[in-house]
Amino acid sequence: MVYENMTSASASDMLRDRLLQIAAERKRKELERQQEQEALEAKQAEKRNRKSYMERFGMTRKEVRKLMVWSPQRSGRQNLLEKRIVELRKQKRAKKGNAPADVQESSPQKQHGQPKAPAKKGGVRARKAVKS
Repeated sequence: MVYENMTSASASDMLRDRLLQIAAERKRKELERQQEQEALEAKQAEKRNRKSYMERFGMTRKEVRKLMVWSPQRSGRQNLLEKRIVELRKQKRAKKGNAPADVQESSPQKQHGQPKAPAKKGGVRARKAVKS
């Protein structure tokens, strides 16, 4: 820059412009650095999610990658996971025995419930037992 033959006002204007330009560049670089950091954190979080999906839903890496790519929105991903859970339940039922896969599982209370106490002599149960 040539400061000869310039008035002090124009020289100070040039200096101020240059300082503003430098400040803007620094701000832009800081923003870029921050965006890179956020992108890295997002990538790491996705990796953690991928591992947890693999463990929780018994999915392969390929299935999880497909899930992440094709359903970036949370609601879409949730729907796909619910379908996957239903599939896993059907597979589990099929392994258990020869019952059809679409039968609802009964609750554990019904499976392990205790038999009712024997009917008393004059109670309601006794009357019902006599009628039938």
